Amino acid sequence: RAEFGGTQPLIIAVRAESPAPEAPDASIFTRERLAVIQELTADIVRIPSVERVHSLATAHVLRAQETSRLDDPQATDSGVDFQPLIDPTRRSPLEIRALALTDAFLRDELVSANGNITALVVTFDEDRLDQQRAAILDEIYRAVRTRLPQGLTAYYNGSIEINETYNRVTVDNQRRFIPPILLLT
Repeated sequence: RAEFGGTQPLIIAVRAESPAPEAPDASIFTRERLAVIQELTADIVRIPSVERVHSLATAHVLRAQETSRLDDPQATDSGVDFQPLIDPTRRSPLEIRALALTDAFLRDELVSANGNITALVVTFDEDRLDQQRAAILDEIYRAVRTRLPQGLTAYYNGSIEINETYNRVTVDNQRRFIPPILLLT
């Protein structure tokens, strides 16, 4: 755990729906939707016990770059360009889409191959998480609910989600079924 982080991630899948029946392209890659992903990532990372959020908003792209030399305009220097994927001042949503969908580390990991679903992978400080799991998850759900506009839908998965759902159902069943069982006994 100390070396690789938490073992109970929460995966939030955000799916884009078509804005209108006549516009079949449901894409995460619009200016507004990319801004929502950035804001949502920032909101979640501020929640106590959240260590990191991996999303398109935290992704970077690495590209080879050649620049002309000042001392000899015919010569070029090779280098690398390492920039945030979502940078509306440098890239249009279409450029961001092309970069994300052609990057083997992003496509089918943080974004679906057709660009209509993106994932936010939340990792936690496990020691703090175990003390207040339900409250932390409720805060994440509330952040997502308040941030997502119409046309975006969130789905949750991961071992933390499964464990918490199991715990809630078990406690609820104990409250509901133990009194009748005792009465029958």
